[in-house]
Amino acid sequence: MNNIIQFKLMSGEEVLCEVVEWDDDTAATMVIKNAFEICFLQSPGSTMRLCTLRPFMVGQIQEGSTIALNADLIAAQANPSREILDNYRDTLQEYVKYFDGPTDKDLDEIEKEMDEITESENVLRFAPVDKDKMH
Repeated sequence: MNNIIQFKLMSGEEVLCEVVEWDDDTAATMVIKNAFEICFLQSPGSTMRLCTLRPFMVGQIQEGSTIALNADLIAAQANPSREILDNYRDTLQEYVKYFDGPTDKDLDEIEKEMDEITESENVLRFAPVDKDKMH
């Protein structure tokens, strides 16, 4: 993760990503991965600004996923600041953990919680449904 670059696209979007393959003289296509759009939010009174990251393309923050980016659409590029880079690493770690799915320990805890709920006195049981009469 040493080739993390911040791009400003012609559309105005700012993208933070890891560059896998740069464009060359014969093709303007770059290969990137783990791309996030940088979103700047400002409070109505302009007293507070917030920078947050969201996936540039939905479902593409996974192991082995790459994106082909047309380098002709890049207006500017820069090395991200330390703060944005730290935010990127934390956000990426959370997304990777999310897509890896629950661990065995997580599943055991969920199963235990479900057992506690079904044994609770606050749970009302419905009468069995005759599936032959369902439409």
